[in-house]
Amino acid sequence: MKNIKVVSGANFGDEGKGMMTDYFCGLFPQEENVLNIRFNGTSQAGHTVVRDSKRHVFSHFGAGSFLKNVHTFLSPFFFMSPIRFNEEREMLLSLGVNPVVLADEKCPIITPFDVICNCLIETERGTACHGSCGAGLWEAVCREEAGFHLPFNSLLMGDEVLAALLADIKDIYYGERFRESGICLTKDNPWYEIWNSDGLIPNYLTEIRKMQQHISVVSGKGVLNSYINQVYEGAQGLLLDWDNDEYMPNLTASYTGVKNVLSLWNLIEDKRLDAEVCYVTRTYLTRHGAGRFDTEVSKSILGTYLLDKTNKFNSWQGDLRWGYFDPELFEKTIKKDVSILYGQLYSNIRRSIAFTHVNMTRGFLLTPAGNMTVEKYLEGLSDLSLDTIYTAEGEQAKNITKINVVSDFKT
Repeated sequence: MKNIKVVSGANFGDEGKGMMTDYFCGLFPQEENVLNIRFNGTSQAGHTVVRDSKRHVFSHFGAGSFLKNVHTFLSPFFFMSPIRFNEEREMLLSLGVNPVVLADEKCPIITPFDVICNCLIETERGTACHGSCGAGLWEAVCREEAGFHLPFNSLLMGDEVLAALLADIKDIYYGERFRESGICLTKDNPWYEIWNSDGLIPNYLTEIRKMQQHISVVSGKGVLNSYINQVYEGAQGLLLDWDNDEYMPNLTASYTGVKNVLSLWNLIEDKRLDAEVCYVTRTYLTRHGAGRFDTEVSKSILGTYLLDKTNKFNSWQGDLRWGYFDPELFEKTIKKDVSILYGQLYSNIRRSIAFTHVNMTRGFLLTPAGNMTVEKYLEGLSDLSLDTIYTAEGEQAKNITKINVVSDFKT
């Protein structure tokens, strides 16, 4: 039997998934290895973990990596970025952390061409930008769907063959992509010199080979059946899920809920799973980037005591946006994701909610109708089957309190 925890953001991201992942990874005995699975997205994640004297915003590595018995697994639904992997690994080494990293042989890789095209198109959109953070995910997804694949096992090619493959992606695929998108990369564009540099592919190959030294290629089926303890870490949030048509086009090009998780579970031979899916939210809402945000208000209205140490202004997404917690939207969003479990072998999976940043709102949920205690909110919650509630009074796993649900909620 597998012991499984799934961490999924319930909103627009930035909910506290890193802390909850670290918390769940820490529940397992130190003498037992834990597989920390990145099941969607790419390195655009910003999962903050504070443990003891260490603080790091995890991007490419599993957020449980401060713990020595935790191994990161980059699933076939995660897009690897060699440059960002190498940068983050150096940061972790400076903290005395040297994570074990496994990658599925089919795990796709982001190229610098994906990133540059992403940046060019998003810049061209101007005030109608989609809110991309410039990591190249959407362009990489489109390229893969067009048949120009770059999976992890392709790195087994020699440099000359791999360089030719990258040149085809750059010249053939992106030549057509630029034409269909109306992109004209002129000399006055800051990306022109980089795109046409003779060193672009050789330098990228250097980054690939450097990354390759620190990742073990594995079969997804093999590794998922080998580890008893597994923590699945989602990126972004359910409101940004690629299937959330109501919020198009300001979404992420990945499935942020249990859809990818179920695909990975189907590779596990023993279907007896002791599993819990935890949906994480702040006691208010935030959003980084453009798009619909129905309860958005000025931060000063929510409370001057609110603080965010991770999300800073950037030219792609602007300032962090703030808004009220919307109970109706929250429940609707979770029910939609949970419904994917119905009719599956895993319909008995336990469900939980984690409320983070509780200390910043003095124990209240900040809703459009007024402040509400977590306890009061749970009393009125009638249509979700929940086993556990978690509340976080600080920024570390040790600040999390587990509460057994006192009422018997029925679906």
